[in-house]
Amino acid sequence: MFCPKCKAENFSKDGTVNGRSQYSCAVCGYNLTIPVIPDTENADKNREALILYFAGYCVEDIALLTGMEQQEISDLINSLPGF
Repeated sequence: MFCPKCKAENFSKDGTVNGRSQYSCAVCGYNLTIPVIPDTENADKNREALILYFAGYCVEDIALLTGMEQQEISDLINSLPGF
């Protein structure tokens, strides 16, 4: 997982917020809360895409691994709060 703000990989678990895990970047202090995706027919693919994104994969690689369109992945990432 990498920080969306400074691209560092030094995260530590920082408790929970509304039942979701929160992580804090050791470099810049950015707090990242893993979003909850509502259960839909594409929920598993969306979760997989977000996990790959936070693991450092680029949109093109995520599209190849999940079978999703690049624009769909970009829209999913841009819909996250703070991005």
